[in-house]
Amino acid sequence: MKKILSLLAFVLFSFQLIAQHEGLTFYVDGENLRRVGKFDAAIKEFNKALQKEPTNHKYLYARAQCEFKLRQDEAAVQTLNSAIKANIEFVEAYVLMAEIAKTGNKMTEACRYYDLAFTQEKNVDKKVDYKFFVMNKLIKEKNIASAFDKVKEAKEVAPLNESVLYYYAKLGNLQKKYTEAKEAILTISTRIPTMKADDASKFYYELGYAYFHLEEYSNADATFKKITAPSYVTRAERFTPKYFCSLALAYFKYHENALSKQYVDKAVKIQHGYPLAHVLLAQLSKRNNDHKSTISHLESAVTHEKNVMRKIDLYDKIADMQLELGQFDLCIATLHKSLELKADDMEAIFTRNLVFYKKNEFQACINGVSDALRSPMEDAKKAEFNFLLGLSYKKLNDKTKARSAFYSAAASSLKDAAELEIENLTE
Repeated sequence: MKKILSLLAFVLFSFQLIAQHEGLTFYVDGENLRRVGKFDAAIKEFNKALQKEPTNHKYLYARAQCEFKLRQDEAAVQTLNSAIKANIEFVEAYVLMAEIAKTGNKMTEACRYYDLAFTQEKNVDKKVDYKFFVMNKLIKEKNIASAFDKVKEAKEVAPLNESVLYYYAKLGNLQKKYTEAKEAILTISTRIPTMKADDASKFYYELGYAYFHLEEYSNADATFKKITAPSYVTRAERFTPKYFCSLALAYFKYHENALSKQYVDKAVKIQHGYPLAHVLLAQLSKRNNDHKSTISHLESAVTHEKNVMRKIDLYDKIADMQLELGQFDLCIATLHKSLELKADDMEAIFTRNLVFYKKNEFQACINGVSDALRSPMEDAKKAEFNFLLGLSYKKLNDKTKARSAFYSAAASSLKDAAELEIENLTE
């Protein structure tokens, strides 16, 4: 009797399975057709399967795949919505929804579906891929804060993934989350030496960047020295005392004393005993001296000087001191006397236009510099004039002309400052 009951139960269970998958035969036939590219014929088979099992999410997904291949995007989306309604955890449907959105250039919609796919996906690598698509879109839009949030979600599921940790550090640095960036790279610090040069260098760069902004200068220096890829070596040079002294020297020439002091102070913080930094500090300190008695002696000297070239040199020295004291009108008068002796004295012409800049007469400076640039002069002097032109246009908020002028100044000793100005104007 027990054997008969068991047999009846097995038969009943088998009939239930068959009833639950009445569309299976049609589905298999449809899949065979889909794999060989016969999408219209496949859809007909999937429709037969769905007549038997209208809420089978796999059948719905298979039909949506064919509709997508036939560029019937609206139909595919409707079918996928039905599949998701039937099984909200069906990750493949969200991914295909994202693919359809991408083909229609609906990237925001694609990101929404990848985010949904992330919540249901079990495969960690795929979860990372979904978040990276969203992150990269946000980076292109310069939405760094939101991009960082996305890579942070990826890091929660893949805490040792090298790509995740790199972008977590890179975006963290851009968000001034330097401690988080540092700790992310240190998580895999033992792996970095075994990487290819370019890969290792980009990790060392982000780690050095974080150390630098945390004012851990010795750690930053040691880390930057491990970089071997040329492009990253060049970028790391911006975190040296030499670089900051280069900026300080440039702005010193244009009497931007506060800015010059800011950069030279940074150089000293990085390396206290850096010689050029202390020379610059001494030069900046001299500008605070009262030159009135010195000027008086030089004016007496120029009165009695017979040699024209020495006379011009004395006038130039007097003008420089008057500029440092803020005696702009007297400075202009002195330069006028110098230019009467030598009308094409580029040093005097440069200083005269620098006076206009310091007096906030930016258009007068632009006019004067533009006139001067029509005359022949050495490339180094031309770069100095162009940098002054860039500063003046920047003050007038003409970013396009300012960038152009700074570009013209970049092939000179002013390269570092010119490139920094261009970057600031581009942001």
